[in-house]
Amino acid sequence: MLGADGALIGSRLWATRESLAATSAKRAALPATGDDTGRSSIFDILRSKNWPKHLDFRAIRNQLHKKWEGRIDELRANPAAAIDDYLNGVEQGDYDKAHITVGQGIGLINDILPAEQVIRNISEEAQKLLNRADTKA
Repeated sequence: MLGADGALIGSRLWATRESLAATSAKRAALPATGDDTGRSSIFDILRSKNWPKHLDFRAIRNQLHKKWEGRIDELRANPAAAIDDYLNGVEQGDYDKAHITVGQGIGLINDILPAEQVIRNISEEAQKLLNRADTKA
């Protein structure tokens, strides 16, 4: 309605019943807001991924992430203990250590619906907005 060419709905579809993400991760993400997320290479380092800086990703800023914020060079130079901590978190489903990849829109997501319902809701809301715009024209 405001001239957008598209929409980013990855986090909304991530938080659906059909998503392959762990249900416990989805539930842990629901109380988060966009301010609880951060984009950095911390989890790339902890996952032993050597992505270029411009391809890092956004995740919830959990305890492990916060520990390394502002210390990425130190983490990169000696990651072994932090990687062990991260992998232990993954194994235990401990999201204070394991990452939850979501976008800034996570604060708009309050439930875990079937993907079909999410798409239906988006379509119905878009149709209502289009109908409202037609009546104002």
